[in-house]
Amino acid sequence: MNYCPNCGRMTIEGANFCPFCGENLSEYAGQLEDMQAGKQVPKQAPEQAHLLLFLEKNENYYLKNWQKRNSWNWAAFFVAPFWLGYRKMYRNLLLVFGVLIVADAILMMVFGHLPGIPDILAGLATAIFFGWRGNTLYKHHAERQISCILNKTYDERARTEEICEVGGTSDSGIFYGLLVLLGYLIFFAYT
Repeated sequence: MNYCPNCGRMTIEGANFCPFCGENLSEYAGQLEDMQAGKQVPKQAPEQAHLLLFLEKNENYYLKNWQKRNSWNWAAFFVAPFWLGYRKMYRNLLLVFGVLIVADAILMMVFGHLPGIPDILAGLATAIFFGWRGNTLYKHHAERQISCILNKTYDERARTEEICEVGGTSDSGIFYGLLVLLGYLIFFAYT
C-alpha cells in the first residue's frame, strides 16, 4: 500500500489517482516511499477498502468518477445490457428490459404495431440514461451489496471473501445480457 502525498490517506499500489482527493499519484511515484517513512498518516476507511475489493477492475476510473456528481460512461451508453451483465447488475438489467417491454406493449396497444420513431427514441433515451447515470447506478449497487455483507457477518475474512465474490466483473454476465436482449427481441418478433 502507498499513501497519497496530498491528503495522506492510504491508496492501493499502482493507482494513478488518489481515491479520496483525486490527486495524480503518477507525478509522485519516486517520492511516495520518502513520505511514508517521515509522515504519520491516518488509516484507510473500511468503506473505501471494501469498495476497492468490490471493484476489482478499473478501480481508478470508478473511484475518480464516483467523486463527481455526474460522469459519462461510454460502455454503458453503447452496450448497456452487456455492461450491466459484466458488472453483475442483474436486477438493473432485468428492470430495464421490463420497462422497455411495458413501454413497447403500450405502443403496440396504441398504434397496433411498434412505430419506428418512438421505439428508436425509447432506445436512445435508455442509452443516454445509462451513459449519464451508469457510474452512479454502479456506485449504489456496490454500496448496497457491501452493506448487505457487512450487516450479515462481523468476520472480516468472510466479508472480504464475499465482497470479492459478489463484486468484480463477470464474463458470463455479458452472456446473460445477450440472453435478455435476445429474449426481448424474440418476444416482440412474435407479437
